[in-house]
Amino acid sequence: LDEAGFIDEDGDGVRECRGCMYADEGTPLSMKYQTTSGNQLREESQQLVSEMLADIGIELTIENVPSSELFGSWASGAFRKHGNFDIVMYTTSDEIDPQSQMDGYFSSHSIPVEANAGSGFNYSRWINEDADSAIATAGSSPDTAARKSAYQTACERVDEELPHIYLYDRSDIHLTRSNISGFDVNPWGNQSWNAAEWDVQ
Repeated sequence: LDEAGFIDEDGDGVRECRGCMYADEGTPLSMKYQTTSGNQLREESQQLVSEMLADIGIELTIENVPSSELFGSWASGAFRKHGNFDIVMYTTSDEIDPQSQMDGYFSSHSIPVEANAGSGFNYSRWINEDADSAIATAGSSPDTAARKSAYQTACERVDEELPHIYLYDRSDIHLTRSNISGFDVNPWGNQSWNAAEWDVQ
């Protein structure tokens, strides 16, 4: 941050732009951090992240909103769809085949815009030609080794530029009574995916 031109010259604990490239001189390194209001795990995570960043001179202001506002449609003007945020925290999910998530969240053609009625999931509006090419290759190749290599390239670009920062995996707890047999946990399906094999003893 020092090298990037953000230095705490006045000693208030928050860095300011001093010769930085992307802000006016004297602008504090302060960002708005948003997620859904009333979600205890997310709010506690925000507090932890805020404390960690405060230790290095970055100020976060928490301003949470109802789910309907965060996850609203393009037509409603939802700030996540339109990219009007500093930092936003939300949940993603994946599938057995990685193409849906990789293409949806990291391809430049998946940036929500008027032309696609906000249908993409690349909310960070990240553009990386290497990742675009690799994801397209992975999605069009029937060869498993070629797909793996292409996804690795795309993931390396994501890791380098961090359009997303993954914080944690949420637990998914499945329970049955002791007299149920045949129940099998499947991370890709709901609890009843193999209900035809269940038996009550």
